[in-house]
Amino acid sequence: MWIMLDFILNGSPLGDAHHVTEHVVSPEGSKLQTSLSPSKTDWIGQRKAKPIRILLPRSLRWMENLPPDFQPRQTSETFPRIANALAALSSAPEELTSYLDDLLVDNRGRRQGFPVRVLSELYALRAYYATLHS
Repeated sequence: MWIMLDFILNGSPLGDAHHVTEHVVSPEGSKLQTSLSPSKTDWIGQRKAKPIRILLPRSLRWMENLPPDFQPRQTSETFPRIANALAALSSAPEELTSYLDDLLVDNRGRRQGFPVRVLSELYALRAYYATLHS
């Protein structure tokens, strides 16, 4: 218990789950209240990275290996992060299909929608993977 308290009090980095006030019982039985919320500036460099906004080489290779009618060219030009995600999921057909379904069905009610060409490519790609893995 004291090792954990020493770890906390000496300013070691804590995860987001520790942004609370914790009650620690000392050996004498009295409660110590310790604030575990580091300042917000401590987390600037540890935020989740933003998605890459360029088409990755592996995504281009994946796309080139698809039949020409199913290559999402407009999608990769307009939304490279989506093409990168599709390429990354291509080895897991169920996850890829789920991702495509999430893209094509607006469950949140706030999406603007895709351009017609991108939408048709996504539907074609979903149909292509459905025939491969049905």
